[in-house]
Amino acid sequence: PEFNGSSAPGNDLVCGAARRKVVSKDGEERTLKQVLLVAMCGAVVEEQEYVGAVESLLAEDFKIVNLRVGHLSRRQATELAGILGTRSAEEPLARGPTLLLAVERDSCMARFQMALSKRSAPGGGSSSGGLADVCARFRGQVLWADTPLKATASVAYCFGELLDSAFLIAPA
Repeated sequence: PEFNGSSAPGNDLVCGAARRKVVSKDGEERTLKQVLLVAMCGAVVEEQEYVGAVESLLAEDFKIVNLRVGHLSRRQATELAGILGTRSAEEPLARGPTLLLAVERDSCMARFQMALSKRSAPGGGSSSGGLADVCARFRGQVLWADTPLKATASVAYCFGELLDSAFLIAPA
């Protein structure tokens, strides 16, 4: 189904945390790989500032296993903000376009935190900086899960499948 705010009933088919969960394809519960949802909204998407952030994630060997750009309904924004444990995120998620990005990597959450600490050099030439620069400039408009449980719940909520991943989305 398309991810489009113009038809809320159609969006309900896309987002549904209660119906899905993330599981390892090989049945092994212990793996170094993790998936993480990164949501970029508002001016980050409207001004295409997400490009530098995504490029910096790819440079850090994160693999994009699914993505979606569109508008969240108010209900979806409320539910996703609740899953992420950030109620203040509800308004930015509901207000404008949102890029939902599922990324995978070994020690994904720790590596993501490391990527957040890498600021670009002043006057680096590119108008859009890396992940850390975009997060600093657009506070509250780049969101991510801060625990493995929230990470898998938010990925399962936003996506029905993961592409070329060590994980799959299964019925809960």
